Amino acid sequence: MPLQESVGIHDEVFKTQLGLMPLSGVTERYGIEGLYKRFSLEIADFAVEDQYFCNRALYVVSVLHRDDPYKGLPYTSHLIRTAIRLIRDYEVTDPEVISAMLLHDSVEDHAKELAEFAPTVDLDKTTLTERALAAVAMSFSGRVAGLVQNVTNAPNSQTLSQEQKNLAYALGVAEKIAKSPETFLMKLSDFTDNAVGILWSEQTGKVRKLATKYLPVFDVFLSQLSIYEQSGQLTLSQITTAQQQLYLGKQRCFALAA
Repeated sequence: MPLQESVGIHDEVFKTQLGLMPLSGVTERYGIEGLYKRFSLEIADFAVEDQYFCNRALYVVSVLHRDDPYKGLPYTSHLIRTAIRLIRDYEVTDPEVISAMLLHDSVEDHAKELAEFAPTVDLDKTTLTERALAAVAMSFSGRVAGLVQNVTNAPNSQTLSQEQKNLAYALGVAEKIAKSPETFLMKLSDFTDNAVGILWSEQTGKVRKLATKYLPVFDVFLSQLSIYEQSGQLTLSQITTAQQQLYLGKQRCFALAA
């Protein structure tokens, strides 16, 4: 149902309803427009300059990923949900972390387009990925670029078997989430949308393959989560929510991979 045809976008009851809905419900009922609105509600209490910072990142990824699909919707739907989870589930209010979450696939998927925004970078001395990260640093901050770099996957060799690719994926996740608590939460939010949300995948023929890929990675996250818990680098609320999400997703993937 189109958002405009349901209720007025400024209706207070509707805003309360939208704010309480699970993200799967917002996505199913209102699509990408509802997710944009939900994101605006999530950052409504931020300082004006922080709202602007986050919305600028949202605009950039909306342009970069404009032709990319994700489960029947524009790819931006995935990016918005991951950012909302950081705010809603993990109480992240840092605009740099939220913006990096929105931009987390930009270098991996659209390095060439991003690199065009960094014309002052020496093209002979840097890779396309480095130029794209430089563009992120110029447009946002070095910290945002660093966080995006932390979660950017290296391309897999085409000569690897599926088992080898799955192992490389698990090892890559383990390396990334150990970099910092912020990187851990970003990667977990991304993983939640992909793996815990596997039930909403439209690629039914690939669900078992995906479940098999994701299943061992839950324990990778749980192991690193234990380290952050012992070091006190994550709050009790963040740890509890992460455990709930990971055990739920592990249960789902176990059933689907069987």
